[in-house]
Amino acid sequence: MRFVLEALLFLSCTAAALHVDRVQGGDSVDQSPISRCGNGWWNQYKEQHDSVMERLSKGQPAAADKFVIYMAKEGMWKDPFAEWRLQGGMADRMTGIVSTFALALATNATFLIQMEGLNEFYDSSVSLIIKDYTEVVNAVSESAHFAYWDRLQLSSKTESQLYNDVNESRIVFVRAGRGRLHRYFDEDGPIGTRLKETGMQKAAAYKCLFDFLFKPTSAAKSQFAQELAKLHPAPFGRGFVDNFVAPLEPRCVMIQIRTGDKVITSESGSDLSDEERRRLIKKYQGAFQCAANAEKNYSGDMLWYLMTDSKHLRNAAQQEYGAEKVIAHFGKVDHFGDLSNAGMMSVLGEQWLGSMCDAFVVSGASGLGQQAAFRSIAWQRTYPSAPNIFYIDADGQGCRARGPEEAMQNWSGA
Repeated sequence: MRFVLEALLFLSCTAAALHVDRVQGGDSVDQSPISRCGNGWWNQYKEQHDSVMERLSKGQPAAADKFVIYMAKEGMWKDPFAEWRLQGGMADRMTGIVSTFALALATNATFLIQMEGLNEFYDSSVSLIIKDYTEVVNAVSESAHFAYWDRLQLSSKTESQLYNDVNESRIVFVRAGRGRLHRYFDEDGPIGTRLKETGMQKAAAYKCLFDFLFKPTSAAKSQFAQELAKLHPAPFGRGFVDNFVAPLEPRCVMIQIRTGDKVITSESGSDLSDEERRRLIKKYQGAFQCAANAEKNYSGDMLWYLMTDSKHLRNAAQQEYGAEKVIAHFGKVDHFGDLSNAGMMSVLGEQWLGSMCDAFVVSGASGLGQQAAFRSIAWQRTYPSAPNIFYIDADGQGCRARGPEEAMQNWSGA
């Protein structure tokens, strides 16, 4: 009898793991950055996730356990996915991951990721990254129903169809770049309704979900220690809530300049001449002037953190404006189709550094800079006015300011 009672108690707790109370409106609601994430869903989800993964590790998943697995892999694939379909660059994939996790959260599914090299930079508070999805498949019934979403299928399905797919499947495999997170909050479908019931706010959703899933490893922090000491001298805490603690004062303007895949290839192994340095600075002068104008909104001098795929531009900027003014990380730059673990470490780390700034000059053709803004403390601290976000074109021109709603919808549905 004791065993039966304990089992019933366990099942009732698991079934109610993601039950949350609605957040009531009014002036009394806490509007600190972490409160924008909601009312504790992260603790409830972790409890559910840990329970499911413990059963899975024993080869004894419960009949009600269901999984959403995000899969990032290029190259030749067998059915049901298309043999060859790119998922885009790192910004596309990370947006796809966050958007898919939101769907799993809304449907009480357990979220997992198969993406080689991701664990080199990011750790997680839950058992998140798997090496081989077949381990999950083999643990559930062979007769179970599986669903498969690629990028086109994910875009064509309605919110209700996505919701039903998860509820009617033991495993949903997702292979898609980008996402539709902001649309869930704009609509009254079942996914958006569940997300809003957690108390999570639209503007904070990307950062909240991302920071719950990922925290930099000790190796990552060590590799970027020099830049961290300048951009974020305050010590980091260990928990999810600590990701919403800002530095004492604004310290930097992020400048992201996406020069393109051809530049990555052409710069390999070559040195920068004085003439080329002058040419680069002249070409992208608009981006640096944009940063200078953004800096005027703050008291005191601000550092410029330069995130770019051009090592020549990093060198040129530091020579032109000074290495004390321009902070840059000189890591490995790869084309995403040939991304090494070292290249992944660099691109993830550079975006992480950018999220510590208070103003953002971003390349409209890339999601990395925009995602750094969405993940920043400044975004959460200043919304709905939002931090200064300025968009530049491929030549560093434009300096067009955008509001929070327009910025969120501009890239990947973040």
